[in-house]
Amino acid sequence: MKILWVTTNFLHPTNKGGQIRTLGMLRWLHRWHEVHFVALHDPHETEGVRRAPEYCTSALAVPRPAPPPRTSPRFWLQ
Repeated sequence: MKILWVTTNFLHPTNKGGQIRTLGMLRWLHRWHEVHFVALHDPHETEGVRRAPEYCTSALAVPRPAPPPRTSPRFWLQ
């Protein structure tokens, strides 16, 4: 079976209970299925992308958009 897992963050470093649970699930699924992982990526956090092959067949890192400057009209309209 092919599985596409889409989330907001990579799983490493695993510093929260939800990440640890998800990591265990994905490792188990990856044993018998083709798991493809898509997540937003912060350029300063490289461990998540580097360790993704532990739990998925392929990983796609989507660049996280930069927040708008606090001086812009867009910031104040939010």
